[in-house]
Amino acid sequence: MSEFNLSMEDVAVQKHTEQLQPSGPLAPTYSATSPYVSPNIPKDVLKFLPPNGEQFSLFSDPYAQLNFLRSDQNVIRNSTYWYNVKMMDNNFSDYEIKLLTFLSQNRVATRIQINRVVFGVTESNARIKNHMKKWIENGILVPFNWNSPIALENHKPYLYALSPSAARAAHVLLGKNGSTPSQFRLVPTNYLPGTAPSMSPFFRQVISAEFYCKLHELDRVVSWSANESYSIDSKQYISPHAVIKTIRGEGDIRTVWLEVMRPESNWYETLSKRLRFIEKGMNVLGDDLRPEIMIMIVDNVSRIPDVNKLIEKYAPSTVVRYTTDERLIQRESDDIFYIYNDVDGVVQARIPFLTRAWEGMTASQYFETFNNPYSTNVVEDDDFEY
Repeated sequence: MSEFNLSMEDVAVQKHTEQLQPSGPLAPTYSATSPYVSPNIPKDVLKFLPPNGEQFSLFSDPYAQLNFLRSDQNVIRNSTYWYNVKMMDNNFSDYEIKLLTFLSQNRVATRIQINRVVFGVTESNARIKNHMKKWIENGILVPFNWNSPIALENHKPYLYALSPSAARAAHVLLGKNGSTPSQFRLVPTNYLPGTAPSMSPFFRQVISAEFYCKLHELDRVVSWSANESYSIDSKQYISPHAVIKTIRGEGDIRTVWLEVMRPESNWYETLSKRLRFIEKGMNVLGDDLRPEIMIMIVDNVSRIPDVNKLIEKYAPSTVVRYTTDERLIQRESDDIFYIYNDVDGVVQARIPFLTRAWEGMTASQYFETFNNPYSTNVVEDDDFEY
């Protein structure tokens, strides 16, 4: 597979000079065969499988249903007690603040993702496990996984989200950045068989959290928000999955929109409609709000041609890079992006400043400039006259 080492400006030029408008009605490509042999596999599985007939990725099973763990424990009581004590003493630890920040932005994460963002390499595995155990017992974290007729070859990881009290603490401590939507606040429930919510929204969030971890480890995240909405006319608005401010160098902040595609009922029609809204946003938003590029996470590389046709038809003004679940989870590589063209098909592509080799200003260095080196003395308020 060939590789393009292009800057964002180069991508924009290529997108608008090589773009071909598809003609005729569009339809998704279906797999001809199923890799699953169990008699319990739903009959419509071919509608959702990747076009190349591979199995669903770990976080893309459209039949998965939420399964809370430890739902017999009184999470509300324990977390309310934790919240009251913490707010009374104001003794939130640095790790707790990092945890609340991360999950108020991303909603759902695996233990490994929490390790990468909250603890980094500074803590031993034993101490990390102790922190996680305490947070679950205190009702801060709500653990869950999922049930599905699709059997997994690998172990299903636990996923974690904030309890209502923990989300409330994030709101108080972090202000707007911690203003978690109501659906971010999970309460363990023993669902009757067949009534549990679909895992598709949670899968979207956990795979986007993987992308966040990647940028966090590159030290390129200036801000990340899953709560942004933009008015595109008097009655319509667009809410990207995430709006990311990344830093390329000193004085060079780039806006990126993140979208996540999961195979679910009517996904093709839903994505078509969403792309129309995105195109309207690209045309009406000002330069300070319009993203320079959109990252689209898909479940499988074979899905990219279908999605690209929709983008070319319904969002032709959008500069897009693709990545997949598999590429994101391969942490050792910075080559996680793809582009698509009608000549070469799906090919690898780089965003150079989103690699470890890039030497421009990092997010940490950017935030250090907020501290005025000439204002080191503490001045009493009564030294000023008003």
